[in-house]
Amino acid sequence: MDRKRLSTAEDGYVLCRRLVICTLSVGLAAWTVPVEGQDGAASSPCANGIAVPDPQDHPGLVADCEVLLGLHDLVVSLPYSEGQPITEWYGWSTELPITEWSGVVVSDSRVSELYLHDNYSISQEAEDFVFIHFHPLTGPIPSELGQLKNLTHLYLGGNALTGPIPSEWGQLKNLTHLDLGHNELTGPIPPELTQLKNLTYLDLSGNALALNGPI
Repeated sequence: MDRKRLSTAEDGYVLCRRLVICTLSVGLAAWTVPVEGQDGAASSPCANGIAVPDPQDHPGLVADCEVLLGLHDLVVSLPYSEGQPITEWYGWSTELPITEWSGVVVSDSRVSELYLHDNYSISQEAEDFVFIHFHPLTGPIPSELGQLKNLTHLYLGGNALTGPIPSEWGQLKNLTHLDLGHNELTGPIPPELTQLKNLTYLDLSGNALALNGPI
C-alpha cells in the first residue's frame, strides 16, 4: 500500500476517534450540567406555583413554607383519638396559597406572624348543651421556628408544649411579641433571648421553667 495513502488512512482513523470522544464528552456535559446546576428551591413542594406564586422570585417565602410544613412533631390533641398533625388542623397545604393558611400572616414575601394558640371546637352533643373542646398543641417546642427570620409575632400560648425553649430562637432578631404562656415548658430561660432587642412583649407564665439562675 502506498505510504501516503496509509498515512491518510491513519490520520482519518485518529480524527474519527477524536470526533467520537468529543461527541461523547459534549453529550455527557449536556446531561450532567443541568443536574449540577439544578436549583434546590425548584424541587421543593412549596415551589409548585400554588403555595408560593412565582417561587423563583420569592425564595425566602419558599423556605418559610418548608419550615411550617416540616413541623411534624406538633400535634393538635383531639378527644377519643391520638390527635391530628398541625398541618391538617390549620389547613396548611401546598394546594393552597400560604397567604390563606390559618394562623399565618405574610408580609413583604415572608412569614411575619404566627398564631398557634387557643385551639378549640364547638359541638352540640345534647339538645340543651353546647360543648367547647380545647385542643392544645402537644410535643416538643420546635426549634425550626428560629429559621423564620422575618417573624415579628409568635403566639404559642395556651397549649401543652413540652421541653425547653429553643436557644435557636435568639436568631429571631425582628421578633416583637413572644407568647409561650401556659404550656408545660421546662428548663432554664435561654440567655439567647437577650439578643431579641426588638422584643416588647414576652409571656412565659404558667410553665415549669427553672428559675435557679439569673434572669
